[in-house]
Amino acid sequence: MKTYKLQLTDIHYNAEFECFETKVTIEDERELFVYPVHIKAPITAEFAVIARGLTEKARRQHRAPNKGMHLRMPVITPESTLDHRPQHAA
Repeated sequence: MKTYKLQLTDIHYNAEFECFETKVTIEDERELFVYPVHIKAPITAEFAVIARGLTEKARRQHRAPNKGMHLRMPVITPESTLDHRPQHAA
């Protein structure tokens, strides 16, 4: 089983649809994938249940052959920015 780094943004409760929603960022090797996810739950649900449901939904989306709506971008590291410094003329 592959291990990913996951990060949730602020979790909001949408009263109209009675669900919690957020964006989950998954770091997979040298790329970041951001998935908008939501789970239906009462406003009184425990945080651990909400966080687990949101991350599991993002993991399922990430593993799916058709990932659905998501943002994909390269991981920026100090080493990767060194290769893209502007070259100054001598």
